[in-house]
Amino acid sequence: MDQALITDTSVLLNILATGCAEEIFGDAGWGFSVCRAVLSETLLLRNRDTQECCPAELAPFIERRLLTVLEISGDDEYELLADFTALMGRKGDGEAMCFALAESRSLPLAIDDERAVKRAKQRYQELTVLSTPDILRSWQRIRNIEAKRMGGVLKRIQTWANYFPGARHPAYAWWQSQLGVE
Repeated sequence: MDQALITDTSVLLNILATGCAEEIFGDAGWGFSVCRAVLSETLLLRNRDTQECCPAELAPFIERRLLTVLEISGDDEYELLADFTALMGRKGDGEAMCFALAESRSLPLAIDDERAVKRAKQRYQELTVLSTPDILRSWQRIRNIEAKRMGGVLKRIQTWANYFPGARHPAYAWWQSQLGVE
């Protein structure tokens, strides 16, 4: 069985934007998990070019057990949630819940928000973080996905989730190479 990976809203939307979320959830090497707060934040994908919107449908992935829903339980996890909520501020409910679960259960977290990670590591230095490119590179390696197909997947993420790694991101060169830009 694949190791559980708590998935924040940012990464979840990026995976949904690929058009091949079922393959990624099933074959990237992790057991993807989400918390209730992330479910409530993952609502829409919006095409940045046309402004077209489509709902972010998670129920089919949960029903097929490609996504597991984690709940905060016990006093210790609620205390961690309170700590991370204070650390993240008002707009960080999903992030706070993800960080609390990651610390309590010693699980890695998939998140693309570098500022939130920096804040969380003030409290939980051992946090293991994966980004969208980390997950996609793993999926590409496991499934032997050709660069041309991966380039199309990355373009969909850029268009529908408005995500691309910054020039300082460790996977920036890989991302650009898959797009055919060097």
